Amino acid sequence: MPPQILATAVLLQTLDGVSDVEAVQELRCDLRWKAACGLGLHDTAFDPSLLTYFRRRLARSTRPAGSSMRSARSSPKPACCAAATGGHWTRPCWTTR
Repeated sequence: MPPQILATAVLLQTLDGVSDVEAVQELRCDLRWKAACGLGLHDTAFDPSLLTYFRRRLARSTRPAGSSMRSARSSPKPACCAAATGGHWTRPCWTTR
């Protein structure tokens, strides 16, 4: 799995406040998550343990870019998801979280 997709999934996971399992489920079912990650309609997701592995590798990274994911909570909301809601990040109306 390309690291760009994993990084985007971790960012969306942080913004939505969901677990690894829930994040992969969103990636499989939510078209907004698929679009943000650059996946096609019929592309498959990955095992939730890959998110844990990716975060662990990112935390151990000595490159400055590795520390940028630690501040994901303070980053702006994705424009692709906020545009339709007047600039506000919202969960889909069919979720109960």
